[in-house]
Amino acid sequence: SVSGGMSNLESSRKMPGGTDPDHLQDNENEMPLRRIASDYMSLLRSGSSPGSKTPASTIASKPAPGSDQFKIEYILPKSTFFEWKRDAFGGIDDDTMKLDNLSPEGAVHAYRERRNMNMHEMSRRIGERYAILAPKPPQPKEQAGLFLDEEVNAAAEATSTARKQELGLRQSALLINEGFDRTSMLKFHPYEDALVVASGSDGISVWDLNASARGSTFKNQNPKGSRMTSTHWINEMSTSLFLVGSDDGSVRIWDGLLENNGKVSTELPSLCSAFFAAPDLVAGTRGSGLVTEWQPFSGKLMAGGNCESVYCWDLGSEQRVSTFERKSNACITTLTTAWDYDPYGQVFASEGYRGFGPDIVVAGYSDGCMKVFDIRVKSPLSNMSPADNFSARRSGRRRTPPTEFAEHKSWIVDTSFTNFGGRNEIISGSVGGEVKAWDLRLSSSLRTLEVQRSPLTALATHSKIPMIASGSHAQFIKVLTLDGDALQVMRYHEKKSGHRIGPVSCLEFHPHKPLLAAGATDCHIGIYSP
Repeated sequence: SVSGGMSNLESSRKMPGGTDPDHLQDNENEMPLRRIASDYMSLLRSGSSPGSKTPASTIASKPAPGSDQFKIEYILPKSTFFEWKRDAFGGIDDDTMKLDNLSPEGAVHAYRERRNMNMHEMSRRIGERYAILAPKPPQPKEQAGLFLDEEVNAAAEATSTARKQELGLRQSALLINEGFDRTSMLKFHPYEDALVVASGSDGISVWDLNASARGSTFKNQNPKGSRMTSTHWINEMSTSLFLVGSDDGSVRIWDGLLENNGKVSTELPSLCSAFFAAPDLVAGTRGSGLVTEWQPFSGKLMAGGNCESVYCWDLGSEQRVSTFERKSNACITTLTTAWDYDPYGQVFASEGYRGFGPDIVVAGYSDGCMKVFDIRVKSPLSNMSPADNFSARRSGRRRTPPTEFAEHKSWIVDTSFTNFGGRNEIISGSVGGEVKAWDLRLSSSLRTLEVQRSPLTALATHSKIPMIASGSHAQFIKVLTLDGDALQVMRYHEKKSGHRIGPVSCLEFHPHKPLLAAGATDCHIGIYSP
């Protein structure tokens, strides 16, 4: 019948879970999507809560005594769409969520990421452009009739000559560090236009290279009779800190040298940490003082020098990881990690690293000897005797690489790791004026350069361009390639006519730019660029 059909139709309209108003009214937990103030007030007067049969106190506080005013709380539904999609895309940590680019913290984070990427990209381009100046491997004797090879060699020689001419350095700025009688150490910031200048005793100044102006000057708070002997920028990709080591064995870490926007701060920095990296060092003792090597990829600090041991510290956990005997009566003058790392993977291979290993450290000594340490083992490495190596070859066992090198006969001024042409080498220089290139797998040096006859007092190796700079107390700076080709010799300050360069005490290349800083036993600091 018609009435029966209508009854069936009405029952079909009221299906469970449908959208019928009666169905929504029966659901006590369902919250309305939107309410206006007049709806809330009418519901409050009637004593019921909106969208449910619960008391009105769940959405409004009780009126104060003698007052009929209610505090209205607007309750809206909360979506779980963001959490759902965040889990679907692998999750986002809370720190990343807080770094909104429009917030001050997010803007600083975005600036540093962009700055670091741009600098590493520029470093990659510079490395590719001057790769042709890398030391040439030994070539077989030329064969007659290879005219094509001669044409290729002529073209490569022309390109190499052009690149050498591009590297002609000119003095772009002369910094006068008033109040300091000498300069003992220089450190470029890898990503900002800032240079830290350390005096021989206790003074440190920070310079803005763009304006050639001194930003701040402060004391390292050394005890009387001690001096600063080692400096490093640490954590430079984010919040830059500056580490200073002194010959009493202490290390101080300073914060606030740079502002969040990368500018050199004019305020005094704050001391954020200090500890004794080499407890057995005695201040004022003749020798190298405290020598350190910072490993940014592992957060470890190697410390040695004029003491009986070499210490390895994990700055993240603030603990000493291992200790090695110095194995010599001479003091340690340099420490270098035979490994390098590019966090963006642009400068080196796709893995972003190069070298013999992050745990291999080369130490130079005051008697000209060089030794290799592996911080993974508890005892220092030692050379195998020739007889042991011979028996190892006869039995088919792997030959042990050498761990001691004794070709230099005087104080090791500097050691550095390079990877030009895909060959891992250690570059070392001694006071006698010799610069040598080493493959740690071989017992003798690959090349020896007679850089100068006068005592060599400073040496710097560029990490991206195959060139070195040497300095002398004879008041000159010499720049040359790793093959020994002299590029130029600088004897006078171009920014101060007729003024001779002082006895050179320190040299420093920028890690990513063709930029050289030179300090002397006076208050003048020269900045050189192509």
